[in-house]
Amino acid sequence: MIVQLAVMILIGLIGSFFSGLLGIGGAIVNFPLLLYVPPWFGLEALTPKEVAAISMLQVFFASLSGMITNRVIGRKGERYVHRPWCCRWVSVRWSAA
Repeated sequence: MIVQLAVMILIGLIGSFFSGLLGIGGAIVNFPLLLYVPPWFGLEALTPKEVAAISMLQVFFASLSGMITNRVIGRKGERYVHRPWCCRWVSVRWSAA
């Protein structure tokens, strides 16, 4: 039990470090780690369905913590998405060129 917990924490730390270092989503790094690393330590291998469930749960809590953080620090009225007219203008300009 303790070994399994330590391995999962280690996988999470390594996967988070490399996803932050590379600037990509964590699931694309953690999914292979969760599939292949536990058997290296003599633990039971996780199925792809279990790994997908773990990844979805991680994404949910990461999104939830980001939402709560934005609410707490007061970023309620700011826009984080570009206005649609801007995107249309850029696409029309590029396609006409």
